[in-house]
Amino acid sequence: MDDTATGATLGSRAEYSDLSPQNLTVNQVVAWNMTHLRRAAALTQEELGELLGWSKAIVSAAERSWDGKRVRQFTVDDVAAIARALGVPMTALFLPPEDDGDKKRYVLRLTEQDGQILTMTDLMWLALTDNENESPVMNVYRNRLRGAVTTYLDQFWAEEVAGWLRQIDSEEARADRAARLRSRRAALLDVAAELADLAEALEPPSES
Repeated sequence: MDDTATGATLGSRAEYSDLSPQNLTVNQVVAWNMTHLRRAAALTQEELGELLGWSKAIVSAAERSWDGKRVRQFTVDDVAAIARALGVPMTALFLPPEDDGDKKRYVLRLTEQDGQILTMTDLMWLALTDNENESPVMNVYRNRLRGAVTTYLDQFWAEEVAGWLRQIDSEEARADRAARLRSRRAALLDVAAELADLAEALEPPSES
């Protein structure tokens, strides 16, 4: 994952990487966005419940699960229904909470067994298309996206997505990605050299 652009944005928020981490689950992220977007839509919990076929109590419990005490396990059906009721794309329910970087930074694990900690940048890459990924499965996804947009949406969308994907696949875009990869490789080599020097400095002198 490329944190370069994100780092530039987060850099204005005092030493983001030094902030105390706070663990989240993706379900808590959905709960936060559900509350935030419901209020933006000027809906009460009861009104949203009517759209979802839920009681006000169920909506309230789902939103309160943000605090982590009793986290609702949202199903894919739930996410689709909430997005439809609020009039937003499903992606909107997976965006990082807006207070990330305000005296804390959020991190998450996708499963309890997963030992890897993900950042909000990682979450953004999961929620949106990774333009640098040229794996076979991503190419299949892009081809299916082209086909689905052409089949189910209007001509405007088909042209917009086709143009966007052409930009991703253009020589200029590939050259830009290659330059960024070279820059990242050079930075990693510099860090490796610094670590080697530090290890050498810390190594106790050998007895002669």
